[in-house]
Amino acid sequence: MTATTTRDYAAGRALIEEYAGALNVDLCFQNFSTEIADLPVSTDHPVALYCLRISTGKAAGCVAIRPLEGAVCEMKRLYVKSQYRGMHLGHRLVEAAIEQAARLGYTRIVLDTLPGMVPAQRLYASFGFQEIEGYYANPVAGVRYLARDL
Repeated sequence: MTATTTRDYAAGRALIEEYAGALNVDLCFQNFSTEIADLPVSTDHPVALYCLRISTGKAAGCVAIRPLEGAVCEMKRLYVKSQYRGMHLGHRLVEAAIEQAARLGYTRIVLDTLPGMVPAQRLYASFGFQEIEGYYANPVAGVRYLARDL
């Protein structure tokens, strides 16, 4: 599941770009183009990218974690392609991100989620994420900030 090959990183990059297109939100305030350009091409990078492939070898979903501050990391870009939703792949991706964050020594993981992402919010709640104060300025109305200790 962890991206380890050039093929994995290319698939992860394509999934993240597809995710951004599906949001109907301009991510320029998050420097999205720089984020895409700076995605790692190897595992020797502070951003851990996970690309979940199904049995056919096709990339079905992705998630990333990145350092935020001290022992806190941020989960970003959780996305499962529409044709693979309902197969608990999002659950597997969140679980992998949490496990990797703990392995890397983080003690807390945070994220933000848009108001319309109700299924994702239920998923995060099932993992014990709770609402927190915003940790950065987001111009999108109704954005929620969540965190859980590791």
